[in-house]
Amino acid sequence: MSKVALIKTDSDIYGAFGKALDDIGARPVKRGDYVLIKPNLYEPLDPYGGEITSPKVVEAIARYCLDCGARRVVIGEGPSYYQPQSALRECFTRTGISEVAERLKIEWALFDEHSYRTFRGVSRSTPDEFRITEYAFDCDKLIDVPCLKTHYQTTVTLAMKNLKGCLKREDKPRFHDRDLSGAVVELNKIVRPALNVIDATSKRIGSVGSSAHREGTGASLLLVGTDVVAVDAVGCALMGIDPQEVATVTRGAEAGLGEKDLTRIEIL
Repeated sequence: MSKVALIKTDSDIYGAFGKALDDIGARPVKRGDYVLIKPNLYEPLDPYGGEITSPKVVEAIARYCLDCGARRVVIGEGPSYYQPQSALRECFTRTGISEVAERLKIEWALFDEHSYRTFRGVSRSTPDEFRITEYAFDCDKLIDVPCLKTHYQTTVTLAMKNLKGCLKREDKPRFHDRDLSGAVVELNKIVRPALNVIDATSKRIGSVGSSAHREGTGASLLLVGTDVVAVDAVGCALMGIDPQEVATVTRGAEAGLGEKDLTRIEIL
């Protein structure tokens, strides 16, 4: 049975994150690991407004990795295609992420400035050719850290869809051309996070495009699990959305990526 920890953070995000890992029995980072932390920094927005991952959450996870003896920790993201090239670095510098990296003496990486691996003919859902950052393949462990957010096309944008930031900038809109949900599932077959942490610490639920799901959860929360589909299913339910009606969740489960049925997920 898949396990997902749903935990209040109060003022101690680091402690809450550690307890969540204890609850699900996960030890995702070992001494000597190279860890890539992939938050959602699609635009240089208010870091505590619910639209992007909180730097406090990123810092707690990075500190945990360092305390576990990770040899290298990188905070990496490829921001939205609709951001001008000149604003891409601001997704790190204006949001407090670059300060976190400097404080912890770790790296932050704008994927767009580095190399990509090319994939061709993956499926009918994906573009004929697309590119994924080499950071996703060079690391020993990838920790996927989206925020709790709805989306006008895919209903939600949580752990599965957050991996779309690993695509080369020009390929992001091309993922929408055929079958966005199917393309996201195919991407998750290629890039497999060791851990998924949904940031629900904001007082409001973020949204991409028009959405009725804007009210907050009433608490500062983290959702933590190794099963990307199960974490997304619980994230959907937390927002009052039936995960069985979310294509990325149902099709991800059909593809063998995880558990979609809330009755078969142990929520701790």
